[in-house]
Amino acid sequence: MLEHKKVFILLEFMITREILTTYFILWKLNLNIPPTPDPRAGVQQLEGFLTMMKNHLNSGIMKESHTFLKGDAGYVITGDISDENLIDMINVYYPFVTFEVHKTLPTIKTIESAINAAKRIAGQS
Repeated sequence: MLEHKKVFILLEFMITREILTTYFILWKLNLNIPPTPDPRAGVQQLEGFLTMMKNHLNSGIMKESHTFLKGDAGYVITGDISDENLIDMINVYYPFVTFEVHKTLPTIKTIESAINAAKRIAGQS
């Protein structure tokens, strides 16, 4: 009976555990959307976007953000966040910004995986 309880607790942990991941995101301004005809409204919109970005950086959702020199594109590296946090973050910028999202793995994990795969292929597992 005790063994069944251990299995149940382990399964419950695995189901309720939130998987956190670091993402590398390329972003690009959607230049097909014309600017607002009212320059004051344009300033307010820009201030709102930049405040949102600052909030994401200060909260740790965005760990790093850089703009390429042309100014209309750049990249973001997230903190360890859930898929839901990622979607929430990028949706607030839509349709003004488009994203190319890449889920990342720590390099040490990729090294371990490559070594294990090579050993399996060589019959050394």
